[in-house]
Amino acid sequence: MRLRAMIAAVALVAGGPAALAAEKADADAVAAARLSMVQAIEVVASEGKGDAVAATFKKDPEPGAYEVTVLREDTLVDYRLHAETAAIAEQGREAYGTRYARLPAAAIRGASLSLPMAIEAAEQRVGGKAASAMVSPATEKLRYIVEVLKEDGTIEEIKVDGALGLIVKE
Repeated sequence: MRLRAMIAAVALVAGGPAALAAEKADADAVAAARLSMVQAIEVVASEGKGDAVAATFKKDPEPGAYEVTVLREDTLVDYRLHAETAAIAEQGREAYGTRYARLPAAAIRGASLSLPMAIEAAEQRVGGKAASAMVSPATEKLRYIVEVLKEDGTIEEIKVDGALGLIVKE
């Protein structure tokens, strides 16, 4: 969060209007998406037959797409879902341990709180729409990191404990 604030400060000094316009365009694209991130994850997780571990909204190509990663057995499968038509395309695969060396896959599969549930909690807390969400790769306990775009175009990062469902303050 501090890095984001520093980048925003530098952007204001060195050509800020263009940088702020880009952030506003990102916020507008997320707000205009026909499907929410939670809906996109549910579609992809159903198709991919697994548990979602990450999702990001990309505004290019127009009108945007969700990139969703699903844990299937011990493999991470990346999908791209068109934000308007909901067409799904598999993008790639890799072993679970390449991204998540510290967190056992069983922690995700057996979690009482899913990524979509963590997104909904973060969106309610901040009052915006999720732009990205993921299982934290840096912890041994299940923790979700959700970046929520607020109406003013700023981003707030929310961390949610995957076992307790509580917002984590760090």
